[in-house]
Amino acid sequence: MRRSFRLAIAGAVAIAVGTASVAIAAGVSRGLTPGHQTRFNQFAAGGIGDASNNFVQVGLQTGTTSFRLRGGGTVTEDGPTVTALAFTADGLFGSGCWVVPASMIDFNIQTSVRLRFDSSAPGVSECPGTPLGAAIPAAPAMTLDDSSVFGFVGQVAINATWAATGPLDVRTSTTNTTCGSYRAVDNQSTRHFPGGLTLTVPAMIVEGTNPDTGLTEDVNLGGIVATSAVGDVSESTENLVINGPSSGICGQFGS
Repeated sequence: MRRSFRLAIAGAVAIAVGTASVAIAAGVSRGLTPGHQTRFNQFAAGGIGDASNNFVQVGLQTGTTSFRLRGGGTVTEDGPTVTALAFTADGLFGSGCWVVPASMIDFNIQTSVRLRFDSSAPGVSECPGTPLGAAIPAAPAMTLDDSSVFGFVGQVAINATWAATGPLDVRTSTTNTTCGSYRAVDNQSTRHFPGGLTLTVPAMIVEGTNPDTGLTEDVNLGGIVATSAVGDVSESTENLVINGPSSGICGQFGS
């Protein structure tokens, strides 16, 4: 069990970095019109496990985030988001997504990333829906009673630092798309480092039904002591140039 959870954390972080450079067109069914669009995003993800087989994951994203609304449709907002996940040894699960003040995050792709998250702090609000391309997309995104927080009771506070330990991994890509009279060139550049993660949890309580006893219980993960940790950091820049007619529709292009 412990090994499977550890691999799940590593897999989630790997997927977060692998999907960090997401095309501007992703998730858009229509509405890409001629012109030049630019997107800049920063990502960090990581997780720790303790000797009792409890696990905590955290992810952050700066820049623009799109959310799938609970009633259908999507909305895009500017500003940082933080996601948190917890798995307890007896099968309980907690998940949360919040929009946070920029002051909670210090991001320097050359050296380190620091997060000081407190769900009870001024300026913190629940995400309006399920984030699309969130920092830890491998985990299930659950909502309950119109909330983006599930399984957590009370304050959630996490402090995390990802420290660069070597040279940056730099990757670039160019994608050409054609549809009818529309031509698009999408240039992406991603800088990445596998961060040495230090993560502490001042406050976190997971509440749920114990699958063995059927009883509701609270598990306090505040002060969890890490025996394993994995983390990753990336920063992506995307430039999308679309040429074509000012009217008409073809696939994702036109309005």
